[in-house]
Amino acid sequence: MRYVYGEFHQLYPQLRQDSARFFEFLRMSIETFDYILTKIKDRLRKKITNFKSPVSPEEKLYVTIRYLSTGLSFINLATTIRMGVSTLSYIIHNTCITIWEELVDEFMPTPRLEQLRNIAEDYRKRWNFPNCIGAIDGKHCQIKWCC
Repeated sequence: MRYVYGEFHQLYPQLRQDSARFFEFLRMSIETFDYILTKIKDRLRKKITNFKSPVSPEEKLYVTIRYLSTGLSFINLATTIRMGVSTLSYIIHNTCITIWEELVDEFMPTPRLEQLRNIAEDYRKRWNFPNCIGAIDGKHCQIKWCC
């Protein structure tokens, strides 16, 4: 069913032909999608068995980005992808972990002490807020004191 009626197998090839629609649908460019895929595909690839064909790394990334970019529920996404909810949940969870592990050092490197000092100094100068290295907009995040 997935190969005949599933969104990935029916719509994705068409989206690849139109970069504007691809971006509108997945909220990222084809180039960005391909870049992430090259970074994670080896870790997401499963061996082909006699029992069933594994979900391709490309489909796993597509499903994950579709979920993250739309906020669709697992049930709704599983219906359009033609995949079980537990399978979909497992794929999204593992793909997110893989993306994080493969890209964290490149896009969120651990700041050096000197960088943290410079950030804190900028906060002190700009907003008269000493010893601060970041801010969260409290109107959107409820913060609870744990102790």
